[in-house]
Amino acid sequence: VKRRDLTLAETLRAQNKFQKQDKLEKTGQNIVKTEQLRKGFQSAKDDFEKQNRLLVMELPELYERRVDYFQPSLQALVCSQVDYFGECTTLFSRFPGSRTGAYEQMMDKNINQIKSLSIVNS
Repeated sequence: VKRRDLTLAETLRAQNKFQKQDKLEKTGQNIVKTEQLRKGFQSAKDDFEKQNRLLVMELPELYERRVDYFQPSLQALVCSQVDYFGECTTLFSRFPGSRTGAYEQMMDKNINQIKSLSIVNS
């Protein structure tokens, strides 16, 4: 796409030069220079049209194949996250301080302390 844009800019520059030269009076030197600029403009225009045709043909194919490209990457990401979080869960459940009974007792103790405060009405 960038190459096409660069070719378009080059074509427009060549067209502007050709049009400016074409407006000048018709002397021998100006006619030769105008003819050279016309050939340069035609060459740039042909290059642009060639690249544009190629891009118009390839972009729909690229668009259709985007799923084929991203699906394996996304699938690998999901699998790696499942493995990671599964391993974290396994390690956390083996950790001695993660016993649910001890945690519940600690939370009950903290809640009872909060309830015993005079600013808390039950």
